[in-house]
Amino acid sequence: MREKPGDKVLKYLEEKIFQGFWKPGDKIDSENYLAELLGVSRVSVREAISKMVAMGLLIKKRGGGSYVKEITPVDYMDKLLPFLVLGDGDYIEILQLRMSLDVLGVKLFIENKDEYIINELKIIHKKLIENKNNPKEFFMEDMNFHKCIMKGSKNLLIYKVFEMIVQIMGYHAKEQYFQLPLINRIDEHNLILEAILNEDIEIAQIYMKRHLERTISDLKRK
Repeated sequence: MREKPGDKVLKYLEEKIFQGFWKPGDKIDSENYLAELLGVSRVSVREAISKMVAMGLLIKKRGGGSYVKEITPVDYMDKLLPFLVLGDGDYIEILQLRMSLDVLGVKLFIENKDEYIINELKIIHKKLIENKNNPKEFFMEDMNFHKCIMKGSKNLLIYKVFEMIVQIMGYHAKEQYFQLPLINRIDEHNLILEAILNEDIEIAQIYMKRHLERTISDLKRK
């Protein structure tokens, strides 16, 4: 498939920024220069620059061109979310990424033991059980349970990436997810919480991994 002119410009700009050729505060090449260099119209260049501005990677100054913006990985995750469009296969891949974060997150949660967040996790777990007959509410408390663990990891980047994943799942959640059997998921959350309270990192990671692997397997069969 032929690459769209705007995508060609966008890719070029991203490479220049992420490879460090243009640093925060640097002025990027002019629209005329980019159009001639890449063999595209100025309209395509302007569209790509506007998208980079919306993503928080560039800032425009009236009459002064476009400049690279200072941005942290966490900021970039926040800006990236609206541009993600997922298909069914991508949804499974999102869960696979989530599994890696969950396994690491529960380890850090136990290592950075915080009684306040542990109590918060217990409350969420109780709500999870109370909604065992309400798939949609159970789904929300399920997300809150894992999100609480990410918060307790004390790693802001892990938390923000997971938060983004939760939002994506909220945007793209399928009815088939709500139709998955809840009994196994309840038992798995019980085991995860028990391992956390026992401060057993290895067991907590094993149960967390099994929980997400089973969810992925169930979704693939739907």
